Amino acid sequence: FLVSDACGCVCATLTYVIALGTAFLVDVYVLLPRMTGAAQHLQAMVYNYVILAMLVAHIRCMCTNPGTARDHLEEDLQAAMRSEYLSQRSAESPDVQRQAGFLKGRKWWCTKCDTYRPRRTHHCSTCRSCVLDMDHHCPWVNNCVGWRNHKYFLLFLLYAWLGCAWSMVALGYALMHPPEPKLWQASEYALE
Repeated sequence: FLVSDACGCVCATLTYVIALGTAFLVDVYVLLPRMTGAAQHLQAMVYNYVILAMLVAHIRCMCTNPGTARDHLEEDLQAAMRSEYLSQRSAESPDVQRQAGFLKGRKWWCTKCDTYRPRRTHHCSTCRSCVLDMDHHCPWVNNCVGWRNHKYFLLFLLYAWLGCAWSMVALGYALMHPPEPKLWQASEYALE
């Protein structure tokens, strides 16, 4: 379930560039120069696991169908509801239209998708479908956040927050405490 939205594709690509670029900087300039013991190796492994888990959650959120209303009902039931909608819509009495929800209240039929809309379902103009339990359309995952991919979106946010906080602390520590030069590096500087 991939959306071909130009803004969403740019944002999703930018997500990978920023995440992998930051992970590269932290690995090369912070973690690798300080690899002296098992604790530093463990820290590097856990940090890279968090970044990998963030990217996997992003891919799962981006590629999972958020749950569309059209997939929710069988075709026979959909056809019966369509005919009921059309008969109520063409009714001349305002009382019938008010009871059907045309004059005021929740719209139960989406004319853009030509499908029934259950409660908490909204039409997304970017995805061009009605999404069940729609939270929002997120350009960073280039998909709607809905009923089926809400878990992956929350995992993506959690791992992104952990990765950002860890990167910020690691880069701040590296700026405040530069690594000691190795013996062979110190002798080269002394000779110059």
